[in-house]
Amino acid sequence: MLESPSMQDILRIGGLDGLNAAPLQWGLGKDSASGVELTLRSPVASAAALAAGEAHVALIPTVELARQPGLQVVPGLCVAARRRVRSVVLITRDGPEKLRRVSVDETSCTSVTLLRLLLARRFGVRPVMEPCVAHVETMMARSDGALLIADAALRAPTSGWQVHDLAELWASWTGLPFVFAVWAARPDTDMARVGALLRGARADGLRHLPQLVSRLATRHGNPGGPALTAYLGELLHYSLGPEEVLSMRRFFGEAHALDLIPEPVLHPFAAPIPGGNRALGGETPMNQATRQKRDLEAAGRTALGEERLSDDVARRLLEAPALTELGLAADAMRRRLHPEPVVTYIIDRNINYTNVCVAKCNFCAFYRLPGDAGGYLLSPEELDAKARETVALGGTGLLMQGGLHPELGIEFYERLLADLKRRHSLHLHAFSPPEIVHFAAVSKLSIREILTRLQRAGLDSIPGGGAEILVDRV
Repeated sequence: MLESPSMQDILRIGGLDGLNAAPLQWGLGKDSASGVELTLRSPVASAAALAAGEAHVALIPTVELARQPGLQVVPGLCVAARRRVRSVVLITRDGPEKLRRVSVDETSCTSVTLLRLLLARRFGVRPVMEPCVAHVETMMARSDGALLIADAALRAPTSGWQVHDLAELWASWTGLPFVFAVWAARPDTDMARVGALLRGARADGLRHLPQLVSRLATRHGNPGGPALTAYLGELLHYSLGPEEVLSMRRFFGEAHALDLIPEPVLHPFAAPIPGGNRALGGETPMNQATRQKRDLEAAGRTALGEERLSDDVARRLLEAPALTELGLAADAMRRRLHPEPVVTYIIDRNINYTNVCVAKCNFCAFYRLPGDAGGYLLSPEELDAKARETVALGGTGLLMQGGLHPELGIEFYERLLADLKRRHSLHLHAFSPPEIVHFAAVSKLSIREILTRLQRAGLDSIPGGGAEILVDRV
């Protein structure tokens, strides 16, 4: 059994021997003078080493947090996928709902637990799980399904089989990313030292991703450079944020409800209070967190039809930063009120009332500067004609947006809305936030005054927009 290391002691780290963890482990243990000893193992073996005291900190399957109470999770770091992952897949002959026996690679207990959960919850089956060597032909010769994980899944020939990506199934069901592994440490480990070291390793690994891919792609059977770059740099991500924490809570709760894991232990990865230690309304951070937790629990009871929200709780939830948790409660209420698997849509029309704009966004091919050829401003008659066409097609709303026209004051937009409201029973969803700010600047009014006057003229709601995310990954 290892003692807790001091700053001068060797820090023994249990890493993973698969491709998916490579960016988290860059440089760890390479320098004998660093005081770090890195040992690569399978996920199950890594968790066992941590439990046996053979490692101070290890990258372990997420589900081990329920099986090893008291572990400390290193904040901000994980192995996760927002949707498709490619390296945790179920292979079947027919649909998953027909499964009776599945051969599984048991080197990651999280993946096996996720498979059991998804099959039970989404497909209504609980097939026998049979451990088997990770070889697709061998597995399918013994069963009507096979769970392949990590490198074996990436290398497996899947032609002729149905392939079901478990991370994608989870995301389509919950709307959340899935967290496969986290860095966890034994009690009394120096988390400041460990956190700084591991966050630095991740930063170096992502910064040196091309070199990492070049090195890993030379291994026998690994995906080629472009495929491996996409896998490590796009399909996977390594940040444990609020959505990932929420996903872990959901996973633990669902798995425990099916008796797949012990009673969930959620405190090791409790999300930090957004905004750091700044108290709101004079409350201490602890009181603030407790109140927010109780408010969210009240929202959950409301979603289940057990009680109504009080005005005070509703107001606090509106101002709370826990938007994802609140969204899940709202979705639960929607499912309770409308359990039928039907989604409905409105029919509306998008009208760009002008393309004259002075913003000069360099990615926009739509705008024209004042005086440019091709610039236009729709007349009231043209707007009315488009509204009539919308109503004739069964439409119930108009979405109107345009450029930032330098010569139009608030009176123009008031007349535009009032004319449309007077002639048509349409929901007017118009003017993105940049337009509202522009109206205020041109008319020399506050944003509140602009919104108040537009609402009185007939504005029903405003669309999002204008905050383009110009990042290649997105």
